[in-house]
Amino acid sequence: MRFQRQRFILGDMLITLRKRGEKEMANFQVELQCPEHGLERFNIKVIKKYNVTPDLIAPKFRSRPKREISGIIVGRKVSTTEMQDFMIQYFRETGMIDKVIGFKLVL
Repeated sequence: MRFQRQRFILGDMLITLRKRGEKEMANFQVELQCPEHGLERFNIKVIKKYNVTPDLIAPKFRSRPKREISGIIVGRKVSTTEMQDFMIQYFRETGMIDKVIGFKLVL
């Protein structure tokens, strides 16, 4: 029997179940104004965990080549607007809010 992908809406996010019942990860696609290259785009992964507190939003950092954010770990009760607010607050704290042209949540 072949597995069929199932789609359903959870809050304001569209979720697709895969073979093992795991959710597909969402990404924030961020566009920055770069003085060298003009426009720089990168993705920040949204990792939904169930073995953490339900309202947790925590950054996940890369260790190399330099310490940058690679994803955010969220609990099961965190909404999309709370994730966006966290990202805006992170960009303000790091001083990158002036360079941000736009960002969106891509499922």
